[in-house]
Amino acid sequence: MATVEVGKTWDPVSAGVAVGRMNFTKQPGVDTVWYLELRTTYNVLLKNDFFAGISFGTGHIFNAKESFLTEFSYNIGYSINQSVSVSLFQGLYFSGEGLRYWFSGAGLTLNFPKIFSNQKTK
Repeated sequence: MATVEVGKTWDPVSAGVAVGRMNFTKQPGVDTVWYLELRTTYNVLLKNDFFAGISFGTGHIFNAKESFLTEFSYNIGYSINQSVSVSLFQGLYFSGEGLRYWFSGAGLTLNFPKIFSNQKTK
């Protein structure tokens, strides 16, 4: 599984739009692997540089008979600095007629500074 997500964070809550692939191998009986999803994450634990969160999402699987997608997942991670964090995640996708897909993996988050800001730094 590979996902690229763009979003915004407000302290313990973040929201984003994700696009990705559910699988990189040809799956018998599966008509597509690409999806687009709206995802919210709530960090339930913030301790020093460590964090743990849960995510909920809903989206669309392209060219699929059952195209509606929902997600529930959780993650744990470590913030290396203000710009970079790493995490491990595991979750479940639900898609039409009770189909379920378990997934797990590792993530790398890059936080970019505000490009358009009217605040001046000292």
